[in-house]
Amino acid sequence: MKIFGSEFETRISMLVGDPVSKNLRAPFDLGLICNLDTVPAGEKVYEVQGIDPDQEIVLDASADGSVTAVKKTQVGYAVVTFKEIESPVYYAKLGDLVNKEDTQALARANDFIAEGMDKREIKVVLDAIINASSENPTQDATHKEIKKIVASSGDDLYDIMDEALRTIEDYGKNFAWLCGTEAYKAIGRYKKAKAGTFNYQIDLIGDMQKLGASDPIKVNGKVKLSESGTAQNLLNPNYVIFVANDGDKPIDFIRRKISPDIVKMTGGDVNRQYRLVLVKNLLVGDNKSTVGIYGWESFVAVIKSPFRIVVVDLSAIL
Repeated sequence: MKIFGSEFETRISMLVGDPVSKNLRAPFDLGLICNLDTVPAGEKVYEVQGIDPDQEIVLDASADGSVTAVKKTQVGYAVVTFKEIESPVYYAKLGDLVNKEDTQALARANDFIAEGMDKREIKVVLDAIINASSENPTQDATHKEIKKIVASSGDDLYDIMDEALRTIEDYGKNFAWLCGTEAYKAIGRYKKAKAGTFNYQIDLIGDMQKLGASDPIKVNGKVKLSESGTAQNLLNPNYVIFVANDGDKPIDFIRRKISPDIVKMTGGDVNRQYRLVLVKNLLVGDNKSTVGIYGWESFVAVIKSPFRIVVVDLSAIL
């Protein structure tokens, strides 16, 4: 076995195993609000917009969650470009891998990679939603098309939730109810908080569910956008997002398939077609006795139906 050759890297990659965590510790499955797909290397992604005059553009999300409007052509296509995300590098001692084949250590590193990249995907989509939202949605140069409701001091939580959901009720029958941690807490405690002033029972969660909302989903957890950056919340604790998720979802999240040739050339491992786990020797200074493990993927995230999403800022009443 060549310790510093591709055979060694491939062997360790095989020990790393499936780069997608079975536990999926992200707060929700991205498929809840996105159409998920993969495309082969080299294939372009076209978003077909039909004849609806309210959907002449799509919002193309970058890895940092910023959005760019892409206008459809005369034949009804908008071409969007692929972006990249990767995990930090996790280190393992070369001696441990060669002498003991510490598969548990590799499995732990693999879980860190999978969980972090699952959260990065969610962060990309949620930041794109927030960045595309506005109190006055338009299709002008600012490209703010997602409706945003901002609570004022003195507003009642029930009234705000009802207004938000009714804003998009014409665009679907079932809605994912995504809540930042403080918003989730306030929604769960609503009956208790209002008990002294109720003249009759008001069931906030039950009434929203009658309108098609899911159970409130707490979007907790943090993720770094870069190895040297600070951890950021997946969703602002004071925010709520409703997404119409029945049938065709309003967001497309498309991953680039990684070809077998690339896998062979890099010595990496791909078990889910789109996420590559690489193991590379580090030959710098005192790090000669370590190897680094990290994950990489290429994606497109497109908000194609902004009117099926509403953002609520509850900061003023929480």
